[in-house]
Amino acid sequence: MSYQGTGSQGTLVGTGSHGAQQFFRIQASDNATVVINGTGIFISATTNAGSSTNTAGLVQSSLTISTTYPLSGGGDLSANRTLFVVTGGAGQVLITSGGVSGGLTWVNTLGGATGSVYAPTGGSYIVFSADTDLTNEKVLTASNNITITTDSTTIWISATTGAAGAGGGSGTVNAGSAGNLTYYASAGTSVDDLLIGSAGTILAVNSSGALHQYFLLRASDNATVVVNGTSFNVSATTANISGKQDLIAIPLTTTSGGTGRTTIGSAHTILGVNSSEASLTYYAVLASNQTTVTKAGTAIFISASTTGLAQSAVTVSAGSGLSGGGDLSANRTFTVNTNVRDKCIGFFFSGNLSTTMLGEEARIYIPFNMELLDCRLAVTTSATGANITVNPRQYNHLLTANTALYTSANRPRVLTNQLVGSENAEALVTTLYVGSYLGVDVDQVGSTVAGSNLTITFCVRTS
Repeated sequence: MSYQGTGSQGTLVGTGSHGAQQFFRIQASDNATVVINGTGIFISATTNAGSSTNTAGLVQSSLTISTTYPLSGGGDLSANRTLFVVTGGAGQVLITSGGVSGGLTWVNTLGGATGSVYAPTGGSYIVFSADTDLTNEKVLTASNNITITTDSTTIWISATTGAAGAGGGSGTVNAGSAGNLTYYASAGTSVDDLLIGSAGTILAVNSSGALHQYFLLRASDNATVVVNGTSFNVSATTANISGKQDLIAIPLTTTSGGTGRTTIGSAHTILGVNSSEASLTYYAVLASNQTTVTKAGTAIFISASTTGLAQSAVTVSAGSGLSGGGDLSANRTFTVNTNVRDKCIGFFFSGNLSTTMLGEEARIYIPFNMELLDCRLAVTTSATGANITVNPRQYNHLLTANTALYTSANRPRVLTNQLVGSENAEALVTTLYVGSYLGVDVDQVGSTVAGSNLTITFCVRTS
């Protein structure tokens, strides 16, 4: 069976239950469009909200995410976007309140015409040469038999110890004196005497390995040397050192006649002389506080590290509202100034005063413990015939009980013909407790002419 006919634009032909042909309309629903192109019907989803009512969770891809300094990145929503903090240049740090919108900026710390130096120029710094930008620097200088070298992270302080000695083994003993150390002056079998050095010296050899010499081991700048048992402890110090400290050795008995011979010490040891200048022993060179000891070839390197240390001249200052502080040579304490803790509580009674004013019903909550310092009164019309007198009270947290803060004779008052007044003496109760309420009764307003427009100011100090 054939069917002839034409439906309206945007319809499809389907088969009915009894063979008849039917037309069905294709309509665009939420977030979809229908377009006819030639013989094709195109059904497309869209994120354009248009007049659709089902747009939950969808936004326009033309929307943009923008950034301000020091952030960068962003863009429209047609793709994934990444935000990041702008990286500063060499020698720059990120600080707040740099004078630009946003509150953060990179600033230079390299000094000179284009940089800002944030370290104090008057601080006590250890330097290798005088610096025109500093006023109180200390120049690190090598003393006798000490060399100082640096790399990018380390200061190397090296003691000149000479080369290893020659000799070894047994051989012919020349005539010698008791208490002397024997040594091999050259390769062979002959053993000669070596004179004992003076107190506080160590035994070393020269670069040729042929001549034994004694050297005095001293502490140089920012280092101390202490003998502990059989060890030399070399310690770094941040305090200024005046003078030097010598080494005292522990005795090591040698045989009489100059025939005694000492053995070679272990790694990182040196040979020292005791205070009586009679014998020698080996001492280990150990790293103590902020010090490292390394050995390279025939040299022992003693290095002081200042990592993690601050100059004692650096100060911590008290800003607005604080007292205390000082440099870092001792512990420092900060306290909050009393004027920061001082507050005022005010009551106002408008119009001509009476002893039954509604202002008496006012209750001001006390949020934390306070000390009552003073009470001041002021009126715009003075009273005559009698003083203006008020009775301040402290109510409990349920407002079911109260306590007068002043005795009857000392209650705050404005004398007749005056515009200002105060308490007659210190309050009987000076502590206002947290959770309580403050109220005022007007007891006396003047007998001939009543005062008017009363302001009551309580001066308090928080705990």
